[in-house]
Amino acid sequence: RALALDAGNGEAVALVAKLLLDPPKDTPAEVEEEMRGALESERRNGERIGAWAYVSWFLVLPILLHMGVRSWPMWLTTAGSIALSAALSFYVGWRRDAPTTKIGAVILVLSMFGLGASALLFGPFLLVPGMVAANTLVFAMHTERGPLRAWTIAIGAFAILVPFALELVGVLPPSMQIRGEALAILPRMASFKPAPTMLFLLLSNVALVIIPSILVARLRDDARRAERRLLTHLWHLRQVMPEEAKDAARPPGAPLLDACEHTNAVAASVRHAIVEMHERATQVRTRSR
Repeated sequence: RALALDAGNGEAVALVAKLLLDPPKDTPAEVEEEMRGALESERRNGERIGAWAYVSWFLVLPILLHMGVRSWPMWLTTAGSIALSAALSFYVGWRRDAPTTKIGAVILVLSMFGLGASALLFGPFLLVPGMVAANTLVFAMHTERGPLRAWTIAIGAFAILVPFALELVGVLPPSMQIRGEALAILPRMASFKPAPTMLFLLLSNVALVIIPSILVARLRDDARRAERRLLTHLWHLRQVMPEEAKDAARPPGAPLLDACEHTNAVAASVRHAIVEMHERATQVRTRSR
């Protein structure tokens, strides 16, 4: 009411700014819808990046074939799971009508199964933990806090625990033996010819450094863009305030994205408030005439 009667009322505008910077505990339904849309967009972007990451697994295929495939069923199981994960990721990433949550859960299980099956190559403790950790990280970052995120992390752990447990109970042949003071890795899926095996390990480990770094950097870029948009909204808000009220619209000292789930809510509130303040100012000017 104070703003409607006096658009230049510094105390009233400062109060509005404080309310905007301290959003209510119960987020408005419209803002929740905007946040769901933003999360869907983030997931699709993550699926597109993940699809290419799964495809990169096949870049070392010629080297694996040169090593010599000992078990085609093992190889086909691993390659088929990862190939299907890549195909579904491409589908979700480029189809706006595809349900990201349901298909994303399928991709999570398939990809973890494929990465866990990769333990048939060198065992569950070589290469597999790095690949599983990167895959789990990306899925967890696009999952809201709660049971679904906990299950995402648990499935990642199972991708390492299950192959090891199957070896212990004798379902799978052992992947390694301790011989004196030496740890020997035993061939199962492929033979270990010296030159191609060393090249395979070299390229795979380098890829484990490069690909997760690119994935996380892309996600961080998205977060920075969201932070920049929020700061821009706050700057616009300060432009329509009198000087004595501008301090109320300054960003807090803590990082703005410590609670990423609130970013879109605050940004949406600022946009709506700016429009409303302009409308009220126009009404005041009209009445004064």
